[in-house]
Amino acid sequence: MIEGLRRKNPQKLDVRTPISFDLLKRLIHSLRSVCNSQYETILFSPAYSLAYFAMLRVSELAINSRTDESGHALKCEDITFDKSNGQTELHVKICSSKTDQKHTSITLIIQSHADSNICPITLLQSYLQVRFSGVNGSNKLYTHFNGLALTKYQFCSLLQKCLGFCELPFHIRSHSFRIGRATDMAKNGVKDDIIKQCGRWSSVAYLRYIRI
Repeated sequence: MIEGLRRKNPQKLDVRTPISFDLLKRLIHSLRSVCNSQYETILFSPAYSLAYFAMLRVSELAINSRTDESGHALKCEDITFDKSNGQTELHVKICSSKTDQKHTSITLIIQSHADSNICPITLLQSYLQVRFSGVNGSNKLYTHFNGLALTKYQFCSLLQKCLGFCELPFHIRSHSFRIGRATDMAKNGVKDDIIKQCGRWSSVAYLRYIRI
């Protein structure tokens, strides 16, 4: 109850800028100039796209550190593609998260997007075709060319480099993907209960993510 009150009445002003749909396109496009290799571009593109479209936390995309893979980061087996409805859907199983410490799990259904340059399904399929699958690689979904899992530091560090390349505000953070998606949905007239469901919010805390 105390934690719930703290989140509802934060002491500090949240100045994180949302990553809108248009900013997402710029960030993904900038990866070609910022990344050190084509593989890294193919790796971070779906990570950015899924962070936005699935409203994921960075802890659900990347591990805490190279010596600690015990967090909530997605594994390959958490990702499935469903073509039963005539169109390909991406099913993302969130086995645990910051707000699901008991591993209740939930499956998110992500639709494709007409623009293949930012489509989470197209980008993820392209990445999985080249993903390291050797015996010494991590079982996490996002891994580097050498098989090591993507870390939170690496995710956030490259995001800052992309922001610098695009000359965007540096107070954009990893959570800005989640904030941006919630804001865009609200601007497009999506009902509050749908936004709450997509963002996995169970309280009015979702209102702090909508910046209109």
